[in-house]
Amino acid sequence: MAQKNENLILVPTLLITLTILSVGVWWLWQNVDDNEQYTENTDDSSLRAPNTLGEVSNVPSGSFSYFGNPAWGSIQEGIDPIIREIHPQFQIRYSTFLSQTSEQESEIVEQLKNNQIAFSQVSSPLTNEQGATTIEVDGNSLEQIPIALNVIAIAVNRNLDISGLSLEQLQGIYTGEIRNWEEVGGPNLEIIPYSDPEEEKLTVRFFLEDVLDEENLSPEVETVENPTVALRKVSENEGAIYYGKALQILRNCDIKPLPLENQENELVAPYQGSLVSPEECRETGAAHQINRDAFQNGDYPLTRPWFIVFNKNGRHNERAGRTYAKLLLTQQGQHLLRNQGLISIR
Repeated sequence: MAQKNENLILVPTLLITLTILSVGVWWLWQNVDDNEQYTENTDDSSLRAPNTLGEVSNVPSGSFSYFGNPAWGSIQEGIDPIIREIHPQFQIRYSTFLSQTSEQESEIVEQLKNNQIAFSQVSSPLTNEQGATTIEVDGNSLEQIPIALNVIAIAVNRNLDISGLSLEQLQGIYTGEIRNWEEVGGPNLEIIPYSDPEEEKLTVRFFLEDVLDEENLSPEVETVENPTVALRKVSENEGAIYYGKALQILRNCDIKPLPLENQENELVAPYQGSLVSPEECRETGAAHQINRDAFQNGDYPLTRPWFIVFNKNGRHNERAGRTYAKLLLTQQGQHLLRNQGLISIR
């Protein structure tokens, strides 16, 4: 009788123990330790982009902090919530840095090395070596994967007789040193420069850094509330000029996108082929086609590739960074980036 009672007690105890062990194994599987080694197949077949965010497999579980520049703040608001909705186990948290200075790059590298952040979005490569995808820093391998292009185009009035500008001339116009189109080979006509508000970091920050060399805009530059207003003003004023997101300018039928001079002193247009007439643009809907080759090879001067960078150390954070890049490189991810004003690379 005592033996029977002992068996009755042992059976439920064993079941409870097995249940606890199973739950523990499941929890550990869902929450992989950061020290776990991770191996990624990086041959060409693994880089073929799925169509949708939901088709990306092996998305890690956990909470992952990452850095991004200020312009990425508004962009990720239209992307990260969608990723979290489709992959709720992948909890990504964005924090901004002020600008991508050399000091800031050192901090990004340091935090990646120490696993303080899982990955980072950067708006220029962390190395000057053309086409490099892996950077060796103090015994650490950092991998940077391009995910999109930030491109600025210049819009002028359709009737303005000018073939193009150099970046130095563009700088002179927006710092107030050049005030008449005649000074840059155009007609004797006052220049009316327009700019987005400072909150539009995708274009303004880029323009201040790459064109003005951190100088301030001239007080003569008129700030407009949004690109639609700016492009309307350009179409109405023959002396007007505006810089903005390439996609918005190239899709507009009423203005002229202006070629810019590259380092070889060649004028490169942001569009393919010849200028599309307003009539053809409206009748057929055939707006200017982006000059993707010139953007991707850097021939067009106002182009910035954007990257996701992570520590290639075989740990959980590498998996998070690589997964985030994969999600952005799906057809759906590229579409979301285009909606935010960036040029897709796929």
